[in-house]
Amino acid sequence: MYLTPKTTTLTTHPNKKHFMHPHLRLLIYGILTWLIPFIFSLFLYGPDGTLTIGIFAFKSLMIISGAASGALLIYLT
Repeated sequence: MYLTPKTTTLTTHPNKKHFMHPHLRLLIYGILTWLIPFIFSLFLYGPDGTLTIGIFAFKSLMIISGAASGALLIYLT
């Protein structure tokens, strides 16, 4: 979104076509920002509920997966 030169109203870029309301899209992207690393973390736990890797490796992977999914969703916006 940008400010048009003649007015002060926000408009979307003319080349971008969004098929849903901007607030709904932001809500969905916000949920996905949380959901993607959460689902990824489920694969790092064993059947007995303990981590299959070290805690520091887990924390590092969560930071990387959160940053990567956030960057992807910002790019898609």
